[in-house]
Amino acid sequence: MLPTAMSSTSSSMSDLGSQDESSDDFIDIELRSAADVAARAIVLATVMRRGILEVAPQSEEDADAARFDLAVWLGSYPQVAQEAAEVTLLGAPVGSLTEEELDICLDSAEAIVTLDWCLAATNTALPQPATQANLEIVLEQLSQPWQDPMPVIASAVLRAETEIAIERERAEIWWWRASLLTEDLDDADTRAALTAVSLEAAAANLINVIDSDLALLGRSFAECDEDTRATVLAVATVRLRTLNWVCGFGESWTDAPLDIS
Repeated sequence: MLPTAMSSTSSSMSDLGSQDESSDDFIDIELRSAADVAARAIVLATVMRRGILEVAPQSEEDADAARFDLAVWLGSYPQVAQEAAEVTLLGAPVGSLTEEELDICLDSAEAIVTLDWCLAATNTALPQPATQANLEIVLEQLSQPWQDPMPVIASAVLRAETEIAIERERAEIWWWRASLLTEDLDDADTRAALTAVSLEAAAANLINVIDSDLALLGRSFAECDEDTRATVLAVATVRLRTLNWVCGFGESWTDAPLDIS
């Protein structure tokens, strides 16, 4: 399946030569509020801090005391809505998280960077998906534990819908490309689809192209090493799900989909 970016439209992407809004594939973006996006970033930052405590070089007693403080602090602001799974993570004693739960905590970094970008907190563009988020920088950008998060939420401002829609398309294309296995490109139809997607992405100034493939780090994606391709898939997956949530897809954060076609 071609990524939605190449087979359908969003309400803010008509200037990129997308299909008519009467199309069955038309994507109707309804951005969540800036306050909701800011609150979600604060929750995720707290969840990420919880994950760091699981692996931090300190006594389990001290780490669990810090974990308790995080849970009490965030729980004292009902306006900063947590989902049930997040309440469970913050309530779980240090040393008890499964590997999957720890991954959920630490993977929050990429989502926070994306949410932070959507809030126009920085003038810089989202980095290429070959670079994973820096945890320290991410944590410094949001409310610290025991600080009142409400001023941050009240003053939050979203980027223009067009900017967010463009970034959503870019993330979707990278996710689709990184999901393709090397052997998938032996199929003529898949290779033709990749060429078509790459050329359309380049024509829309979304992603550069080398040798009829998406360009990354000065080479075609097919020429990147396995670790780089794995990083791109991981980053693009989190980034796309996050942007889909910001664009109004899914009833909740947990329900935010990857594929909306």
